[in-house]
Amino acid sequence: MALSMSKDWQSLISLDALNQADHKHAWKRYQSSNRSKLTNEIMDGDSIIILDGDGELRRIVSLVAMRIYNEQGLLLIQMGKLKSGTMAPACQLPGGKQRQRELVMDTLQRLLETKMAPIARKVEALSIEREVETLQSKKFHIRTKYFRNVVHMAYGCSAHAPSI
Repeated sequence: MALSMSKDWQSLISLDALNQADHKHAWKRYQSSNRSKLTNEIMDGDSIIILDGDGELRRIVSLVAMRIYNEQGLLLIQMGKLKSGTMAPACQLPGGKQRQRELVMDTLQRLLETKMAPIARKVEALSIEREVETLQSKKFHIRTKYFRNVVHMAYGCSAHAPSI
């Protein structure tokens, strides 16, 4: 239900959940040093925070990942991420967070224009599949439900499947 709300309501609910965790001194369990980073993530529209029935913080994140194949069927993989000026290994599909109220194709376009600009005009979206996974966030140590939209794409060839 929180995903369908306006950005203002999502931010309000998320910040209220953080404040309630503060009052219960529960935030200490969630790495209080990261509270400002989490607040920024909420205000930027990158995640939603709620309290579950037990009063535990839960994080909701929507992601868009690109599964890009070339004519030979080879898959493009992101091998690293720049963190604090240092390259860290990160073997994953290229992608990023979907902002609040942003459509999947709008996120895809934003990611292509910013992170994938050199190949943005050479890829074609073919289909989308949605994956849902709940994991402990490594960064915030909060149980997080990830809604990942995987966009299957073709690079440098005229794809046989229709574009979306």
